[in-house]
Amino acid sequence: MSEEHYHLSTPWWSAPVMYWFEHELVVTFQSDVPHTHGTAVVADSLNIDELNSFLINRGFKLAPLGSSHSHTHTHDHTQINEQHTELKHAMKKCLFCSPASTGTTVVGFFAVEEVEMHHQLQDVEGPGYDTSPSRRVVNMLNQNLQALREHARIPIVSAAPNWLGGATPQGCISHGSPVYPPFPVPVEDSCPEHPGSWSLSLPELKNTPLETKTGKGVTVFVLDTMPATAGDPQAAIREAAQRAGDSNMLLQTIAAQMNREESPSIKFYYQQLSEELGEGADDQLVTGRDIYGKLYGFPMPDHGLFVTGILRDLAPDADIEYVRVLNDFGVSDSLTVINALEAIHARMQPINPRTGQPGDLHNKPVVINLSLVLTPSDEDLFKYWHAAGACTPQEHVQMMYDINLLRAPLHHAIQRLVESGAVIVGAAGNDSNTDSTPTRIGPRYPAAFPEVIAVGAVDRRERAARYSNYPQIPPKGNGIATYGGGSPTLNEIEYGIADAMIGVYTGSRYPALEAKNPPEPAYEGNNHCWAFWSGTSFATPIVSAVAARILEHIQPLQLPARHVAAEVQWILTDPHGQHEVFGTTLSTQPELGVTLLRATQCRPERPRFGR
Repeated sequence: MSEEHYHLSTPWWSAPVMYWFEHELVVTFQSDVPHTHGTAVVADSLNIDELNSFLINRGFKLAPLGSSHSHTHTHDHTQINEQHTELKHAMKKCLFCSPASTGTTVVGFFAVEEVEMHHQLQDVEGPGYDTSPSRRVVNMLNQNLQALREHARIPIVSAAPNWLGGATPQGCISHGSPVYPPFPVPVEDSCPEHPGSWSLSLPELKNTPLETKTGKGVTVFVLDTMPATAGDPQAAIREAAQRAGDSNMLLQTIAAQMNREESPSIKFYYQQLSEELGEGADDQLVTGRDIYGKLYGFPMPDHGLFVTGILRDLAPDADIEYVRVLNDFGVSDSLTVINALEAIHARMQPINPRTGQPGDLHNKPVVINLSLVLTPSDEDLFKYWHAAGACTPQEHVQMMYDINLLRAPLHHAIQRLVESGAVIVGAAGNDSNTDSTPTRIGPRYPAAFPEVIAVGAVDRRERAARYSNYPQIPPKGNGIATYGGGSPTLNEIEYGIADAMIGVYTGSRYPALEAKNPPEPAYEGNNHCWAFWSGTSFATPIVSAVAARILEHIQPLQLPARHVAAEVQWILTDPHGQHEVFGTTLSTQPELGVTLLRATQCRPERPRFGR
């Protein structure tokens, strides 16, 4: 994407927060029909016509979800009835086989349109008038799940909006972003031990079975942003590698392994996203914070490459499949992420339902790195989904139940993948200790799901990074912490003593570090293609790489697929599992209350004082 498309017309301080796509709906079904019977047969079992009739009687109707959607009113009920038959086959859907192949979990995506009613709807719970059509439809369905299942024979599990990865239109976001913008590593800096490289090391793996492991035979997926020139990531990578030369040997490795057939390889999958997520959208969706933690949208197409570089450094023989699911500003939605997860799940089945051929990843070790968040935090869900004010104990219990339903589509996708043997590693998030969130909060989702290994961040001194969310909230035990960089100040950046991760960055320009009005333009970097960046996003691939080494180590055990993720999580987070593999118990990070996996990175030989 050319840099002129990165102009944001609305100032960062005035842009509203947006958490879901309006007029869109995500419904989770549990069909008794195995996915092997075919997509059409599974779709017939969902009774979509009955679901649509229920909504039409209440002022809404479902329609196929296209690449661009707008609010429309429908008056012709004859036309509505004619569209019923087409909807069940035209709807976007992701299919996940259920445990023991007893059925199929279906996540369906719909557009929601309002229809004219002869009488105003009166049998609705809750005070006041809700101006959000998506929220009204979701609550209407979730409050009638039992009736829909028993009387209409609709195998519905839950309804949810099409969540965004915490985005806001036109230039700001409160959640789901790197903690700070990246900034260039000066050309005069180099690693004394390994010129042209900024290698990471894992001291606690020394003299353990994992020390010599390299991730060989393991496939690691990175779902993230991706740099590209005119939609071509290969052109962007090769051009940057040519500029960097021997000053960036990690980038040379990535360029050499890009899309090659022999292992280890890094396969790049650049997909065009929907019009709403696209970089040319009129209402641009962005994410980010500035150096002071203020809401500030900036381009970050290299975020995923930075993550991929860390993985390649620490798991040099793993095969990496790098998939674009976030736009160049770091934003995605439920449809895009769940669709990518379904594609991985399909390849892990005995027969890939998408191709009808044997699944190439069936009974193969798989790690999925999710340096992203989806759905708002618990704090924001209570604030923006449910009515403010006091509630009875019964209402409070119902609200907690509703929140689980709102995340069910993503959770079911995660569960089906874990049952198939995938190890999923997720970033805890960078929302803590800001002006809007002055305390440390719990992990974001998907990291907060118990099946996922949730990763928090520490700084160079192994103190909890100020921005890092807790990786886990008791009684869950799925959290771990490792190096993700600290919270550098402008003075520390100026004097060359910033505490931040160093990684690959192909862009020639960098976003301004501070959000100002009017905004400052991007500034020139250098040709070495190394950047400083902080966040739980970059702690996550360290743990993913270690998970790949563990999978290589336990491969001879031939564990049943459903036990693999639990075994890896046990080794990383439980003292008994640690002792079995590491020969000792890893230390605990006291502020975050989780296991600390120590990671260090080569630093410049001495700080510079002044430029």
